[in-house]
Amino acid sequence: MTAQQMFLGIAVRQTDDKHVDIGFCAHDGTYSSDFAMHTLSTDGSKEDTAHAIVQYIVPTVRGYQYKRKYKFMGAGISRDAFTLAPSLPSELWKQLDVCPIVIARGLTTSTIGTLEADMEVDEIADSMARNCIK
Repeated sequence: MTAQQMFLGIAVRQTDDKHVDIGFCAHDGTYSSDFAMHTLSTDGSKEDTAHAIVQYIVPTVRGYQYKRKYKFMGAGISRDAFTLAPSLPSELWKQLDVCPIVIARGLTTSTIGTLEADMEVDEIADSMARNCIK
C-alpha cells in the first residue's frame, strides 16, 4: 500500500518564558484534513527551547505519518518557528525526508481580514500548509 501524499504546516509561538504553542495542519492539496495545537513546556533557555521544539515536532510528525499512512512531501514552517528552532527545517529534511519551506510572512492581513498576530497557531499552520502548496 502506498502512502497518501500530503503537505504539512507548522507554526510556533512563544507564549511566555517557559511555554510555546505549536500548531500543526495536514493538507491534501485541496483541503485541510487535520489540525492540532499543543503547548510545550521548556526550562526557558533559548537552547533548551530550540531543542525541545525539534525533539517534540519530529517524532510527532513521524508518528502521525505512520499512523495514517501519509507521506508529507513538503512542510511550510512559520518564521517564528524557524526563529525559535533554527535546526527544525534541516531535521525535518534529514530525519523525515520532508522538504521544508520557511515562509517569511510579517504581520499581514489575511484574506479574512484578521491580523496574523491575532490568529491561533493552528490557523497560522493552516496558512503555512497552503503557502507550501503554492
